[in-house]
Amino acid sequence: MTKTPERRDVLVALGLVAVVTAILWRMLAAPPHMAPGLALEDGRTQWLVWREYGFGWMKRGVLPLWNPHVLCGAPFVGGWQSALFYPPNALFLWMGAGAAARWSVWLHWVLSALFAFALAWSLNIGRPGAFVSALAFTLGAPSALRAYAGHWGAT
Repeated sequence: MTKTPERRDVLVALGLVAVVTAILWRMLAAPPHMAPGLALEDGRTQWLVWREYGFGWMKRGVLPLWNPHVLCGAPFVGGWQSALFYPPNALFLWMGAGAAARWSVWLHWVLSALFAFALAWSLNIGRPGAFVSALAFTLGAPSALRAYAGHWGAT
């Protein structure tokens, strides 16, 4: 038998969004050019630069097939790390790269929390257990430490 979400489930989901937003608020409110992560880690030295390069060209209507800035040049659009066709990265088309990177972390954490809650809820854990499960999954080391260190671009 399929369970139908109730109003309380929607309130719990909104609570998860509120908790994630509160935890990430300082990062979200950072200056527009700032990307999440430590200064000398991949988020700022690799992912941000690639997003600026790739989406900068796409904003001009050009698909960047080649990156002339790596070694003697390397394929760009076909590499998985450019992630130009990853749907959440569409944020980089509408925002500056630093802001898009920060909101991308928020989006991924919110989706993680909501889907973990939905899974736990569907397993009849109960609302409180599903809420705690969602927070534990979302705020656990695999998500939280990656974003802090600057590995947000690999999500």
